[in-house]
Amino acid sequence: MGSSPVVLAVLLFLGSLAITLYNAHSAPWHHLPIWWDLFGNPWIYGPRWVALLSVPVLTLLVPLFYNMAALRNYNLLHHGAASKQSVFNIIVLPALFLFTIQAYVILPAETDPSHKFPARIFVSNTAIWVLVWFGHNLKYVEQNNVVGIISPWTTDANWDALHSQAGLIFELCGTLLFILSFVVPIGWPMLVTLLVCLQLETFFNSIRLDAGGCENFHFHEYSVELNVDSTPPSSQFRRKKLHGQISNDESKHKAQHVGHPVIQSWRLVDAPNSCCNQQEEESDDVGRWQKTPMLQS
Repeated sequence: MGSSPVVLAVLLFLGSLAITLYNAHSAPWHHLPIWWDLFGNPWIYGPRWVALLSVPVLTLLVPLFYNMAALRNYNLLHHGAASKQSVFNIIVLPALFLFTIQAYVILPAETDPSHKFPARIFVSNTAIWVLVWFGHNLKYVEQNNVVGIISPWTTDANWDALHSQAGLIFELCGTLLFILSFVVPIGWPMLVTLLVCLQLETFFNSIRLDAGGCENFHFHEYSVELNVDSTPPSSQFRRKKLHGQISNDESKHKAQHVGHPVIQSWRLVDAPNSCCNQQEEESDDVGRWQKTPMLQS
C-alpha cells in the first residue's frame, strides 16, 4: 500500500459524480426509481437527488471507513509487497464496483424512459468484482485482523492455506456466475442463480475453515487470573491471549478489581481436541478451561 487507497476512492468518486451530473439532464425531474423488482421493473421511487447521488456518495464513504479500520492494524506495515498491494485492491474494491454500477447500471436505468434495470450487467459485474477480483487478491493477503477471513479457527498455521483455497473458491464461483448471468432468464431464475453461487462459495469456504482449524490448531497452555467466582474468561479475551496480543501482566491488571483481594485462576487445556469435539464440557471455540485453587493477590 504505497499510496493511500483513499486517493483512488476520491478519484472514482469525482469521476462518478461527473458522469452523473453530465447525464442528469436526461433523467426526469420528478421522482426516480431507487429499487427494482426481480424482473427489472421499477418498484420503489424516491427523490431525484437520492436516486442519482446515493451510489457516488457510497463510492467514497465505504473505502474511507474500510481504510480507517485497516490503519489501526499495525501488522499491515510489515507485510510483503504482494500482500500490501492485495490489501490496497480489496480496500478500493467497493469504490471500483460502485463506480461501475453507477456508470453502467444505475444511470442507464434512471435515464431510460421505462427505467428498466439492466440485471445481466449488474449480476455479471457482481461476479467480476465481488467474487473473482476479491478472491484473486484474497490469496495474497498475509495475516491481519481486518482484511481476510477472520474467525476463531483462523490461526497462524492455516492462514496461508485457508486464504489461498478460499480465494480459488471465490474465483471459481465468480466465473460460474459470470457465465450464467448471460444465459439464465431474468427474474426468479437469475436470483436463484446468484444465491446458489454465493451459497456455494460460503459452503466450501466453511468446510475448508473447519478442516483447517482442527488440522492446524496447536496446543497452548497458560494461566489467566481473574476476579470471578466460576466464570471462565471470555472468548474474545482468550483468542487475544492465545495469539499473544495480551501479556500476562496486562491480563492480570485488566482483570483485577478494587476491593476484591481473592482472584481465581483458569488454565486452558486440551486445545487440539476442543474444536473437533462434538460433546463439549466447559468448552467453546478455543479449548477447555480448568479452575485451579484460589490465590491471594
